Amino acid sequence: MSKIIKYSEAVRIIKNAILQSRYQAARLANKEQLQLYYDVGNYVSINTRTGKWGTGAIEEISRQLQIELPGLRGYSASNIKYMRAFFEEWNGMFTNRHLVSGDLESSVSSENRHLPSGDNSDEMLDAFLRVGFTHHREIISKCKSLEGRWHYIMRCASEFWNVDTLKEHLKADDYSHYGSLPNNFNLTIPDESLAERAVQSFKDEYLLDYINIDEEDDPEVKDERVYNKRIIADIRKLIMTFGEGFCPIRSEFG
Repeated sequence: MSKIIKYSEAVRIIKNAILQSRYQAARLANKEQLQLYYDVGNYVSINTRTGKWGTGAIEEISRQLQIELPGLRGYSASNIKYMRAFFEEWNGMFTNRHLVSGDLESSVSSENRHLPSGDNSDEMLDAFLRVGFTHHREIISKCKSLEGRWHYIMRCASEFWNVDTLKEHLKADDYSHYGSLPNNFNLTIPDESLAERAVQSFKDEYLLDYINIDEEDDPEVKDERVYNKRIIADIRKLIMTFGEGFCPIRSEFG
């Protein structure tokens, strides 16, 4: 019995370490994704709002990206427009840290390449980068008050809300009932009781798309997973036309 108890404790400790590590990895991936989306949104905004690109440019860019990077997800025309909105909604608040890098850097003006500043800028920046892109999209579309947006961002970051939970709080108009933005949000690494919920909060459809790479950089290497997924998707579609009596095929690739 004592050995069972000891092993149970070992399992608990290792499980917690795994969840903590997953959370940290998800945070880093989320930060990179938000920076990339902000940069892409900046680039697209400059070229579409000035009329430099013609009508249908975003749709065509999305289509060509799918050709250049087979299996790429998260870059539909509608999502590229979300990136543009993400940049345009937050552009006025970003005055401290650079986001743009690489080829996009030469395509945007220097005054547009920063993150929020203020008395709590470090804490606010940390919270901002802990929140998934779908969360940001919901907050931007449902809350027009700047202070209200920060309220929801800080609560998402500190309480590890998933998207559904955020939607419930937005629908209930929490901020209007909560009052001014409190300054006591706890942005520490989640403890054992919150670790699993923290990891789940990063199950953002766009983040999953961002980190799931299906193609190889080497053009001579053919990634069979991409073709496998396409074939299986076609087979599933065909089988489903036969009616509910047929069982869909389960793919090892998901």
